[in-house]
Amino acid sequence: DNCEILVQAPAPAFAALRNRIDHALVSVLIEQTQVIPRKFTQPPHLFSIEDTSLPDEVLVEVGSSLNITPEQVAIAFDIWKLGELEKTIRITAKTASTAMVHEMSASMETSYKSTLKRTLLKALRNGHGELDLNFNSMEPTEQKEHLEECFNDAIVRYLSILK
Repeated sequence: DNCEILVQAPAPAFAALRNRIDHALVSVLIEQTQVIPRKFTQPPHLFSIEDTSLPDEVLVEVGSSLNITPEQVAIAFDIWKLGELEKTIRITAKTASTAMVHEMSASMETSYKSTLKRTLLKALRNGHGELDLNFNSMEPTEQKEHLEECFNDAIVRYLSILK
């Protein structure tokens, strides 16, 4: 039996545990090529210049199949993408020149950073999850600074899950 529990302000350890479990669940779905279209999980699209976040209808479908919120699916997918980014850079470093690795990794990291910031910005504007509900009342410069803080915090949390 499943029981749904809503936690308004989860403790950081609870959020980390939830993110780790959700990441594992989404990773299995990606490996089995179920629900998430392959075009969102393949390297040519994964680190392209265009937005590579999952569309809302995919987030809802995956969330429904895993009994988690679409916002949690987005977080788990972003964690998975960070893992893929690191893996791709490691593999490339073994076979390519230093200059080529630096150029490719900078491009992929920029793509990932912009996609993650779009995901975080959407969550901030909608007041979802652990993010600040007062974001919409901030001045634009404050919003930009807050988004950067949220991004840096997310990267630290995501990397700890991937270890």
